[in-house]
Amino acid sequence: MNKDELLKIYSAYMPYSLELQHKYQKAKHNGETVLRSWVKPLEPLDLGCLLPHRNDSFDWKPILWDLSYLTKEIEHEGKMITPIVEIMNGGDDIFEDMLIRLAAGLSNPDRLPYRIFIKLLSYHFNVFQLSEDQFINKATLTNK
Repeated sequence: MNKDELLKIYSAYMPYSLELQHKYQKAKHNGETVLRSWVKPLEPLDLGCLLPHRNDSFDWKPILWDLSYLTKEIEHEGKMITPIVEIMNGGDDIFEDMLIRLAAGLSNPDRLPYRIFIKLLSYHFNVFQLSEDQFINKATLTNK
């Protein structure tokens, strides 16, 4: 996946307070702050503008939940929730089987209704199916 494609994916999470982490830093950073520095109004994308003195300035990765965590308890906005239960409480029971299959890796997120897809974005799930080297799994993240 090229840098432009990754930028489009990362920016889909911007309304939902996505955090990013650089591979050389353990601190988390607000995704909107990082991404806005990459995208200058009315100018072509310059993905090196974040750290212009370094060639690896696109080594920021989003901190996301793997889709297998849909059925497990996670922390979201300071509360412990089970995403599939939260989504089903919204009256979307007909999609429960689809979400269970998604969590098990047997289905694709692109088949979900838009409002459920957006809900998964807001919970910071890897709905774009980034490979493991393109995101940091929230479940295994430790700040040492």
